[in-house]
Amino acid sequence: MREQKNTIPIWVWIVGAVLVIGCIFAGYRTIETRQHLEAVKSKLVSVKHLAAKTAAESDAQINELQIKLDQATSEIGQLRNNLDTAQSQLKERASSLETMRSELESAKQSAAKTAAEFDAQINELQTKLDQATSEIGQLRNKLDKVVEVHAEIMTPLERVASTPKGQLKSPYPDFASVAEEGHRKYMAAGCNGCHGGGGGGGMAAPLTNPIWIYGDDDDTLFRVIALGTGKLSPDDAFRKLGYKRKGSEFTVGPMPHFGEIIKTDDDLWKIIAWMRTVHCSRRVEDRC
Repeated sequence: MREQKNTIPIWVWIVGAVLVIGCIFAGYRTIETRQHLEAVKSKLVSVKHLAAKTAAESDAQINELQIKLDQATSEIGQLRNNLDTAQSQLKERASSLETMRSELESAKQSAAKTAAEFDAQINELQTKLDQATSEIGQLRNKLDKVVEVHAEIMTPLERVASTPKGQLKSPYPDFASVAEEGHRKYMAAGCNGCHGGGGGGGMAAPLTNPIWIYGDDDDTLFRVIALGTGKLSPDDAFRKLGYKRKGSEFTVGPMPHFGEIIKTDDDLWKIIAWMRTVHCSRRVEDRC
């Protein structure tokens, strides 16, 4: 009988080969894994160092940021306080502004009232000024007349001698305006001794009745007073000029000459002006 050989099945060889290959691959993977783990550990250490460094820097930054945050918080607090103060001041100013507006409105109303009163005063003053201007104009006209009269003032006798008969004319057509002054000069010259203080007569004919013996025109009155009449007229000058009686009175007598007693022709014209105011033609209650 033949001796039988021991044989190993092929599948065993295949399994064995697979196991060997698996062990080889597992060993290679183990080595590779270890290398990878070492690299990871190295990177992890680096990361830890970096993380530590980053953490330190982060802590420093956090501390710096905390300091800045605290400063900002403090500044915000100050700003809030300033804001509160500003709001309080704003309220006070708003209240003050409202008061000022109220005062301004009152001032406007007062100003309007004052302006109206001022306009009224201006109008009143303008009216007074216009009246004063008018009065000044009138006074200037009177003054011009007075100056004109006084520029040619003479004695009554000089005026009579230098003026042709019939041409003597009173510078006071509004004789009442100088009558009061004329009456004072009448009294001062002593005319009242014969004709009475009011012109009603006495030793001589009255000045108040209708009859003026030689006439009542300016030229005749001036010459009869300045030259006199009859025996009391120097060299009978009045008669020689051709004047004659136009009427008669119960009281008869010559007229003394006053051409040297009355100082100026202007004084004599004022006396004649007064005489005309007492004549009966001027009295409402007793017309001629």
